Amino acid sequence: MILGIGIVILLSLGLAVIYRGFNASGPTMADRLEEYHTAHHAGPPPLSLNDRLAQALLSVSGTDPKQRTRDLAVSDTSLAVHASSTLTGAASLGFLAFVGATLSFEVQLLLGLVIGSAIAFGVVVLSEKNLADKAVARREEFRASLSTFIEISAVLIAGGAGVNSALLRAAESGDNWAFLLLRGRLSSASIRGESPWGALDRLGDEIGVRQLIEFGGSMSLAAASGARITESLSAKARTARKAALTDELAAAERDSQKMSVPIAIMTFASMLFIGFPAVATLFSAAV
Repeated sequence: MILGIGIVILLSLGLAVIYRGFNASGPTMADRLEEYHTAHHAGPPPLSLNDRLAQALLSVSGTDPKQRTRDLAVSDTSLAVHASSTLTGAASLGFLAFVGATLSFEVQLLLGLVIGSAIAFGVVVLSEKNLADKAVARREEFRASLSTFIEISAVLIAGGAGVNSALLRAAESGDNWAFLLLRGRLSSASIRGESPWGALDRLGDEIGVRQLIEFGGSMSLAAASGARITESLSAKARTARKAALTDELAAAERDSQKMSVPIAIMTFASMLFIGFPAVATLFSAAV
């Protein structure tokens, strides 16, 4: 009986999928091309119902939704994937904590619910922090690649190349994820007839890299005022290189400060290990 009901349900789902496939009313090719050509004039696409629900559930961590969107963009992670992994882990560990507290420690159901909720909240906060830390590391890597990109662009423009071709060729000089991202945005802007500095300015806003926004703004001003773009690029390259060096020094300083705690613990443990026999001997002699 149960097997028959299961077969009927599976057949019904299969027929529903086939019917939807044959009767789907998706956008036409003309609609897709229109969206592609007008994408740079519109704002960010509206969030779907699932994304809005995910943001509402993740809001318990107190993270700014705009900052989370930038962190997801620079980390190359979608909101759906991040929310799914975070909420699944929070629900699983919270439920296990609730069951373990109520069964193993024989606490009341209300107290077990509080413990489970606290564990789930901690998982959400930790996941958001991991995303923010990953985004910080990716931005530092992007800034380092950006300084190289600007320097190569300046050299190419000084050699007589046009601005668009120089930026595209500079983006093709690297193969890491930052250069691939720059290459993709510049190629899309060239196809749409958009200025490259406008595309770079928008990319900097999306991923939260201030140096890229400033670079796009300076390029726009240089193009509008007729100033020498080569000088502007060289100045921006020096600024980006100095900013990347400052970030590296700050990261090294943070790592050095983190090492002080384990070093202090190891020193205390060594002193305790060396001095314990003498102290034990003194106490035994006194007794």
